[in-house]
Amino acid sequence: MQLKNQVINSSGTYEPFFIKDGVRYHHILDPSAGAPAQCGVESVTIISKNGEALDKGAFLMGVKDELAYIDSLDNVEAYFIIDIQEFSN
Repeated sequence: MQLKNQVINSSGTYEPFFIKDGVRYHHILDPSAGAPAQCGVESVTIISKNGEALDKGAFLMGVKDELAYIDSLDNVEAYFIIDIQEFSN
């Protein structure tokens, strides 16, 4: 894939993180909870022309709401890596 006049933004829970008492804490915080966002998203990559920082929104909005929002935008692509256990229920 070649990009021209586009920006790639990625965020993920894989770095940085720490484990305390068997619980994994990552750096993407949900401001309403004051704790790491827990929505089943492990990583998201956004490709866009305007450089919107939509990658963090996926962790706060959740996959379904974020996809609906991205679908409403022109020239924006999103790639998600999700925790399948979170979505299998």
